Amino acid sequence: QVNQSYDWRYSQLLKLRKLITENRNEIIHAVQRDLSKHELEFCIAELETIENELSMALSNLRNWMSPKQVPSPGQFIPAYSEIRSVPLCSPGVLVISPFNYPWNLALVPAIGAIAGGNPVLIKPSELTSNSSSLLKLLISKYFDDGAIQVVGGGVSVTTKLLSYGWGLVFFTGSERVGKVRVLYAKASI
Repeated sequence: QVNQSYDWRYSQLLKLRKLITENRNEIIHAVQRDLSKHELEFCIAELETIENELSMALSNLRNWMSPKQVPSPGQFIPAYSEIRSVPLCSPGVLVISPFNYPWNLALVPAIGAIAGGNPVLIKPSELTSNSSSLLKLLISKYFDDGAIQVVGGGVSVTTKLLSYGWGLVFFTGSERVGKVRVLYAKASI
């Protein structure tokens, strides 16, 4: 559901902050089971980045949504012009996150998409099954359908998802895989 209201966007970002705060230990344990990452490394490289991104978005959201006055072309004087940031006219934003930063590279792009008023579908890596399962469970617990959703699966699911016309596809991974992804998502990138 594309949503242009400030209140909706702000409330979704607060829900995401609550999800992280209330489930911090479970998230850490899932990553440790998946990747054997040390807790300190994970907290600095992923959780702090997510929390900082949330704080920035919550602090700046109203300003980001405000129209920006820009000069009008001379032939249109005395008119005024402005740029308005509006959600994408599409099914939303697809986030394909990698295995090595399963929370950061799933949620940081989602924060930007939600701040922009766009629905998000996250496709986490099948290589981090504990994190992927927990992310799916927590997103379904904290969010209504249409804001953020998570879908699991492997390459065939990703390929199928890329066949839809997304407003934006966020992918982090190897150049080789990225080239394959671009071929499938040509129409939406």
